[in-house]
Amino acid sequence: MADIRTYVYGATYDSWNRVRTMTYPDGEVVIYHYNAAGQIDGLSSNKGGRESVIVDRIGYDKEGHT
Repeated sequence: MADIRTYVYGATYDSWNRVRTMTYPDGEVVIYHYNAAGQIDGLSSNKGGRESVIVDRIGYDKEGHT
């Protein structure tokens, strides 16, 4: 018999319908940060009350490419 597991993920969205947070089955919450142009500017994590930076800054060229 196969080992069947169910994993539940959660997400919250801001008023522009962009992902604000993703919650993973282990309780980790990844927070998305956006710049003034609405592009992802960084990611941070909170797990067990401990916050850490995943990505500090993302650079974009004048066409909006990373």
